[in-house]
Amino acid sequence: MSTIVDSFGQTFPHVQFRENNHHRSPSNVQQLSTNLNGAVATINNGKLKSLTPPKMYELDNAPVVNEEYNGSAPTNSPTNKVPAATNGRSNNNGTNGVANAYAMDAFTRKKGLPWVLASQMFLIFILVFVIAFLLYKLYLFDEYNKEDSLNLQNINCIQPPTLELNSEMPETVPQKSFSGHFKKAAVVSDNVICSEIGRNVLLRGGNAVDAAISVSFCIGALNYPTAGLGGGFLMTYFRRFDGKCLAIDALGITPSLANNDTNPIENGYKSISVPGELHGLWTAYKRFGSGRITWNNLIMPTVHILNEGFPVSQALEKLSKEFLDKFGNETNKDIRNIFLIPSNDEYFREGQIIRNPQLAETLKKLALTNDPINLFYGNNGAIAKQIVEEFTQNGALITRKDLHSYRSVIDEQPFLNSYSDQKLVFCGSKSSSGYVKIQILLAILQKLYPDFENITSTNHEYWHKFIMAQNYINTELEELNSEDQLKFLLQNITQNKFIENIIQKFGSNSSTSEMPIKEEFLSKNEEDSDLGSSQINIVDSDGNTISVAHSINSPFGSLRRSPILGILWNNHLFNLNNHLTNNRQISPTSPIIVYDRESRKIKLAIGASGGTSLQTFSSLSHVLFQVLSNNKPLREAVNMPRLYKNHHGIAYESGLPKVNFLITLTLVENLNKKGFKLSKIDYSSSLSLNGILREGDATLSAVNDYRVEANNYPSGY
Repeated sequence: MSTIVDSFGQTFPHVQFRENNHHRSPSNVQQLSTNLNGAVATINNGKLKSLTPPKMYELDNAPVVNEEYNGSAPTNSPTNKVPAATNGRSNNNGTNGVANAYAMDAFTRKKGLPWVLASQMFLIFILVFVIAFLLYKLYLFDEYNKEDSLNLQNINCIQPPTLELNSEMPETVPQKSFSGHFKKAAVVSDNVICSEIGRNVLLRGGNAVDAAISVSFCIGALNYPTAGLGGGFLMTYFRRFDGKCLAIDALGITPSLANNDTNPIENGYKSISVPGELHGLWTAYKRFGSGRITWNNLIMPTVHILNEGFPVSQALEKLSKEFLDKFGNETNKDIRNIFLIPSNDEYFREGQIIRNPQLAETLKKLALTNDPINLFYGNNGAIAKQIVEEFTQNGALITRKDLHSYRSVIDEQPFLNSYSDQKLVFCGSKSSSGYVKIQILLAILQKLYPDFENITSTNHEYWHKFIMAQNYINTELEELNSEDQLKFLLQNITQNKFIENIIQKFGSNSSTSEMPIKEEFLSKNEEDSDLGSSQINIVDSDGNTISVAHSINSPFGSLRRSPILGILWNNHLFNLNNHLTNNRQISPTSPIIVYDRESRKIKLAIGASGGTSLQTFSSLSHVLFQVLSNNKPLREAVNMPRLYKNHHGIAYESGLPKVNFLITLTLVENLNKKGFKLSKIDYSSSLSLNGILREGDATLSAVNDYRVEANNYPSGY
């Protein structure tokens, strides 16, 4: 291929001659001379050399070189014209236009099919391929369904043999506990709506404390028979970055008008202690919150739910029915309106919608103020004035001074004790008698089973020792009513002699199947009332962990509800062991955190809701021992059948899954032979546990007990 060059020997950028049968190139011309107004150009063997510099023509008179062309373009056509050199001035309608046209023609002839058309054809090919693939999949799916339907119509199922039992079989089999596995964070509570609120707080950048506050407000509104602004809580908080465990005590305190001569009253305004719920939540927010979520954003989701209404759960339906059966017309109209349908005094059924606009308005005021403590507790607080006026009119023992002087307590040195090989550390509140009892029982079990053998839930020897140990603790240590007593016991747990003496007292160090049963351990008729409590456990993406137990003492509290504020008041004074002013309650609730001393990672956060104090102590001890010593998955340990010591003897759960029923019969029979008086209780009347276990180094296994009867499940991400 030959190239035309200008008179200076430079290659012309646009014009090339093709050497083929249809084109005559300059190589076929031996010599061609052209005189361009004084400029002589000679082509020898395809090479153009300049002899004299060209004369600069005016644009309008610039000549062009004519070259005969055998192709489709005629001679002297625009595409065959070579423009002369210019003097630098613009040539809009002259040779520049001719050159551009020539260049475009050369470009299109060289490139062939335009790229736009090629890309369109490629896209069409991809689209056809995708449609064909989908049609193929649809064909396979249709064929599979036809085959499956055909098989179902023609199959003859052989019924498996049915095992007949002489013993009573439960009519219904409860569902297994709900569990979830999460990589970064997890939230468990007694209401899935509240758990989702906590999850949303974590996703927006809040920490475990922020999430716990938002879930607490929600639980107090939706699970109002067991928690709320009229009660208090114990909180255990593990801070990952420095491996420090803290506790917050926001339980009720004795009002100033109470004294030791005051007779305990189960319900009514005289059973109300100074509520600490709001003060404790605000203290946690200001001291340990992330600062990324505002106070009002932690409360307003609950306000919207209360105004719009929320569905009644199975558990709430059951509580409403119990309320009607137990109290009937003994209560005032204000509390009846939240447990019973006002139009017919029937209890709420599952799925019906409940609204609480009075409580919604109270929470809204607390959300929008810059100083909720002054609003609720202060001498000049609007809500505080309404509370004092209500209490004064109804004979309560709480004064304005009691409200104003209330303080929640941050304990930076809570109860800590090592477990097993000293690697794990238990953390709990100094105001929890349940925590201390659990530590003693776990120490006894570790002494009895140092190698963690034969400790399955079906082993009657294990349950024999377990029952004897918890019975001793309940009877001999029932008067745990001060922090000093609890501290003394915990200090002695680490001493082997202390634990050995306890074991010797009930004879459980024997390896024989016939262990002596001391009659005094089984004859004491201690009373044990149900707890109005609700448990929350949260682990955030940084490893910070919260375990908090809310309580209004008994289910339904004092049976008194503020007609203006919508708050259900506690009855904590009923269970206070003494009524000295500002005396803090010792609670059977046990929010527990277990963490690894070396890695500073959370191992387990767990607690219990409802039930009795004996059930709380027994169930948590059993699950903790199975998980930490026997390496059981948390869900499996929570699902295991439970036995409790009560004032009637030993209670065992009925309504257990069928897979455990025969095991339960054998276990009950063996314990009966040992002299225990056993009684059956419905599983749904037992307390429920929820917790979060770290499996390995990463996965968080979160579990909600099936016993809560709320179709509940954990949240997280």
